[in-house]
Amino acid sequence: MLDAAREGNVGRYVAAYTGQMEAALRQTIAEKGEAAFAAYLRQFNAPIKGVAILEPQPLSDREVGLRVEYVYQDRNETQTMYLEKVSGAWKIARVEAAERVKTLIPYGTPVQ
Repeated sequence: MLDAAREGNVGRYVAAYTGQMEAALRQTIAEKGEAAFAAYLRQFNAPIKGVAILEPQPLSDREVGLRVEYVYQDRNETQTMYLEKVSGAWKIARVEAAERVKTLIPYGTPVQ
């Protein structure tokens, strides 16, 4: 999903989702157009310097919770995603709002 977003690959990006999230994305694309949505994906994800994914926490046979930390130049943000197994593949079913994490040393700070 993150690679598809950086590339502006709308088809691959939407394929990473399921349920209401997938439906909402498809509605947005229908309203704004695929080219505009692709540009949005590239612009929104360009500032991300790195991503850390913590070990998935099983919630059931078909669902896991996944904590994702996004690293930006000036901050970090964490977000919990809930993935469901759909036809043998894990897809994002829902996400919680991102939370800002205080960083002691900003990304890219020279080491002395």
